[in-house]
Amino acid sequence: MSVQSTPVPVTEEPPPEENDPWVGSTLDGRYAIEAKLGEGGIGRVYRARHLKLGRPVAVKVLLERFRTLESVKARFEREAQTLSALQHPNIVTVTDYGLVDGCPYLVMELIEGEDLDVLLEEVGAIPVERALGLMVQVLRSLAYAHESGIVHRDLKPGNALLRVLPDGSDHVEVLDFGLAKFLDDGPADGTKRTSPKLTRAGTVLGTPAYMAPEQVEASACDARTDVYAAGVMLFELLTGQLPFQHEDPGSMLRAHLVDTPPTLRSVRPELPAALEPIVAKALAKRQEERYRDGAEMLHALEHVELHARPSLEAVTGKLKVLRDELPEKLEKASAQVSEVSKQAGEKLGRLRQRAEALRTKLPEPIQKIPPTAFLALGGLLVVGVLAAGVAIILSMVDRPAVVTPVAQVHLAELPEGVALEDVEQTAALPAPRDPWEDEDMPGEMRPIRARVLEGRRLGRSMLGTLRMLHRDYPQDCRPLLLHAHAYADKRWLSHALPLYVEVFELDPSCRGDPLMLDHMVEMTMTETLHHEASGTLLQIYGDEAEDAIEAKLDGDVRPAERQRLEAVLDAL
Repeated sequence: MSVQSTPVPVTEEPPPEENDPWVGSTLDGRYAIEAKLGEGGIGRVYRARHLKLGRPVAVKVLLERFRTLESVKARFEREAQTLSALQHPNIVTVTDYGLVDGCPYLVMELIEGEDLDVLLEEVGAIPVERALGLMVQVLRSLAYAHESGIVHRDLKPGNALLRVLPDGSDHVEVLDFGLAKFLDDGPADGTKRTSPKLTRAGTVLGTPAYMAPEQVEASACDARTDVYAAGVMLFELLTGQLPFQHEDPGSMLRAHLVDTPPTLRSVRPELPAALEPIVAKALAKRQEERYRDGAEMLHALEHVELHARPSLEAVTGKLKVLRDELPEKLEKASAQVSEVSKQAGEKLGRLRQRAEALRTKLPEPIQKIPPTAFLALGGLLVVGVLAAGVAIILSMVDRPAVVTPVAQVHLAELPEGVALEDVEQTAALPAPRDPWEDEDMPGEMRPIRARVLEGRRLGRSMLGTLRMLHRDYPQDCRPLLLHAHAYADKRWLSHALPLYVEVFELDPSCRGDPLMLDHMVEMTMTETLHHEASGTLLQIYGDEAEDAIEAKLDGDVRPAERQRLEAVLDAL
C-alpha cells in the first residue's frame, strides 16, 4: 500500500472545513479528497473521487484520538475485510480500505441522500405505513449482517441513509456495520460528549439514546443489542420522539438500565395497537426477552396486522340488521320497478302512435314495412328500463349509497373513452386566484414562504409553526399549501398530494397558487402516483391544466413520463 506525499493531519479537534488539511489532498495516491460531508463519534467522512475511475466515493477516516491505539490498528485490516464482504441492497458497500501514516480509512459507495435523523428533524412522527417501510429495510440489513456473524453495535437514524427514488419510493442503506468493534476493546481515553445523540467514547461505546442495557454495563453484545436499537428507532419514527427524554448522557444511560419506556399509544394514541407488543419486545431490558436477531424482528413486523378484523359478533349483528331490513327494501324496490314499468308502458304506447303517424308520411314502399320493425327501438328501451329496475333492487339490497367527493374520483376510475366533461360535477368551481396576493397574511408565515420560494429545507420547528397556523386559521389554505410545497420540493410527493387535496376541498379557488399546479403535473409523471395524481389533477383543474401539461411535454422528459402526460391530455 503506497503512502501519499501529503501528510495526514493530526489535531485534537476537527478543524473548520476551510482549513481542513484533508480537503484538497490525495489519499493513498488514488482518492482526491474534495469536501467534508460530516463527522460522528468515531470518524470523519469526506466526499472524494477515485482518480483512475473518476467515480465519486465516500472516505471515512478514524478520528485523531483513536489513531494511537495499537489494538485498533491491529484489528483494522481483519475487520475491514469482513465489512467489505457485506453485499446487500440495504447496506452501504465498503469498496476499499487502508492504513496511511498510521491513519486507518475506509472507502464506501457515495449515497446521495440524507439520513433518517434529518427526516425526523424535518417531519417529526412519520406516517405509519412509511415508518414501517423504512424500518423493514433497516431490519433486512440487520438480518443479513447477523446471519454473517456481524453486529452493528451503533445502529441509529444517523447511520441509515435515505434516498427517495424517481418513482417516489424510499430506499434505505445502513452504514458503519461493525465499525464500533474496532474501538470497543481498546483503552479508554476519557473523552465524553454532552449530547445523548452523540457517540460517547470511554468505558462504553455507542450512542446513549439507542444503547441497550448490556452496552451501558459494558457486557457482551450480540444481535439482540441491535434489536434494542432498532426498537428505539421504530419508536422514534412512529412517535417523533425518543422513548427516554434526557439531555444528559448519564441520565439517558440510567434510563435504559432501569426505566420502563412509555407505550407507543401513550405518546400517539392513533397508532395501531398491534405495534405495541413488537416495540415492547424489542425494548426488553433482558436480552433473552427480545427478538433473537434482526430476522426474527423483521418477520414480526412484516406480518403485523395493522387493521383489526371484525369480530364474529359484529359480523353476525350486521347480517341480522340486513336480514331485518330486507323485506322493507324489497317492497320499496318492487314498487319502484312497478312504477318504472308503468312509465315504460306509457312511453311505448306513445312511441307506437308516433311510429304509425310517421309511417303514413313515408313513401308508399316504406309504408309496407311491418309496424313491428318500427317498434324494435321501443322494445330495446323497455329492456333497458327493466335492467335499470333490476340494478335498483341490487343496489338497495347489497350495498348502501356512497357519495364520492370530487377530489376522490381518479383517472383510473373513468371508463375508457369517457372524458372529464362526461363526469358529473357536484358544483361549479370558483375562479382560481393566487392566495398570496391577500395582504392579511399572518406574520409568522412570511419567512416560511420566503424559505420555500428559495428552495430551502423547512426544519421541524417551521413545520410545527405551519401546523399551529392551520389550527389557528382553519379556513386559510396557505399553511397547508406551504406544507405541501415543502414536501413536494423534497420529492415526498405521496405526502404532498393529500395536502393539495385538502387545500382544494378547503378553498377551491386556492388552486391558483403558482406552484400547486406545477407540482401536481409532476406527480402525474411518476409511476407510483400516476393514476391517483392524474385523476385528482383533472378533477381540481380540468382544462386549466392543459397549458401546464403541454409546457412539460415541450421540455426534456423521459419517454415513460411523456406517455403518462399524454394520457392525461387524452383524458382532457
